[in-house]
Amino acid sequence: MKRRSLLAAIGSATAASSLAGCLADDSEWTPDAGGGDGDDDGSTETENGPTNGSGSDGNGDESDDNSADRTDEQCDRTVVWYNELPADVAAEVDAALEDGAYETDGELYYAQAIDVEAVSLEVDDTYYAAEIEEEGETTVFRLEETIPTKSAPEELAFRNATDDELTVSVTVTPADGDEVLLEEESVELDPDVTAYEGPRFPVTDEYGTYDVALETADGRSESLTWTIEYVSFDGVVALEDDDAFVAPEAVMEVAPCPWS
Repeated sequence: MKRRSLLAAIGSATAASSLAGCLADDSEWTPDAGGGDGDDDGSTETENGPTNGSGSDGNGDESDDNSADRTDEQCDRTVVWYNELPADVAAEVDAALEDGAYETDGELYYAQAIDVEAVSLEVDDTYYAAEIEEEGETTVFRLEETIPTKSAPEELAFRNATDDELTVSVTVTPADGDEVLLEEESVELDPDVTAYEGPRFPVTDEYGTYDVALETADGRSESLTWTIEYVSFDGVVALEDDDAFVAPEAVMEVAPCPWS
């Protein structure tokens, strides 16, 4: 079974799930409005601080109100990408990342647009959590690196796309560490059993990239990469006669933020 057909088989097992979305292929997914490229933001510097085409200066004043049409409803989507931020919010983020903090005596647009208790911001593949302090009449906004988590641990399942029964051993570790998150030996895989029906193991709830070391009873070894992110739902180790890879079991659609 070729990779495209196998991915379709993986996804068919999740048709009964409540996730909306399309099946993943093995290419990197990039959100239409997101992606976290914080370099080309069109920001300029004024006497009072950064602006980003919004007319908003470092004191929160506006000469050209680009936020007037934005709903007051906050985005609580768990992860927001830099490239989908409104211009005035992006300008505050730029200042916080470049200077270590952004200060204003006026409105903090970031807190208006985003639920700071629930949402992480992704910029250039790095996640940030907001810290907001009030110092007299001044609001201080900082961004600290963080690792978002899922509501439950992601599971690793298996799909045997060969014609033979397989027995495998699997070990999962962080790509940047040695901690063993999963170690299972003698996992039996029947080619007639789908990933949804077969063995599956909870691994971790943390976003990140993980190394999956796989070895079959007949001596075949594979070193695979598994990425856990906002849009992914569980992972499937797919074994073919001449290939192996990890694909999301399903990919969620990304609902737009209220102000998008």
